[in-house]
Amino acid sequence: MPSERFLKLKEDKKGRILEASLNEFTAEGYNDASINQIIKGADISRGSFYTYFEDKKDFEAVVSFTLQASDFSPSTFFSKNAVNLSAFL
Repeated sequence: MPSERFLKLKEDKKGRILEASLNEFTAEGYNDASINQIIKGADISRGSFYTYFEDKKDFEAVVSFTLQASDFSPSTFFSKNAVNLSAFL
C-alpha cells in the first residue's frame, strides 16, 4: 500500500507519477519497466519514490488501484500521449 506521505501529495505530482508509470509500462511491459525511468519521467527523486512505495510490486498495485478507482480512459490517455496501441493487440 502507498505510504501516508504519497496519499497526501498534490494531485499534479500524483498525476506525474501515474503518467510516467503508464508511459514506461506501455513502452517496456511490466517485467522490463525501469523504476529509474519512471522516477526520471515523474521528476521525483529515488528517495521520494521509496518513501511513497515499498517496492515495484507495491507501486504496481497502487497504479492499478488508482486507475480502477478513477475515471481513467485508456483511449484518451494513449491518444493524448501518442502511444502506439498496436503493442496491445
